Amino acid sequence: MSGKPGALSLKPTELPARYQRLFPWQLDRRCSAVREVASDLVELWQDLGGVAELSAQKRWLCERVVFLRRRCLAYEAAVLSGTEPPMDAGTFSNHCNVLQGHLRTLGLERRAKLTRTLRDVMQGAA
Repeated sequence: MSGKPGALSLKPTELPARYQRLFPWQLDRRCSAVREVASDLVELWQDLGGVAELSAQKRWLCERVVFLRRRCLAYEAAVLSGTEPPMDAGTFSNHCNVLQGHLRTLGLERRAKLTRTLRDVMQGAA
């Protein structure tokens, strides 16, 4: 992106066909689909207690979860609208099972972000 109004970007605006590590950071962020991916990623990080609390492995799993979720949503939307789905039913089922496994690994419950109490802040400042 050049940052100039009306300039075209050389970055892709759609998910890659296959998962690539760090794929969200290689997409054109002006596209609504890419902003949805970023929104999903941030929401997942927040539910897991904040990105600062996650290990590198969990951040990588979060990227995979968002990728698989977007692929599953594309399949479901195509089936509901009566258009040709982007994958066959077996691949969709496999994606759903892998997605469920990754979510279990990350934890299905929300976690509170670790914060310091006012007392901790005041004692640290003294």
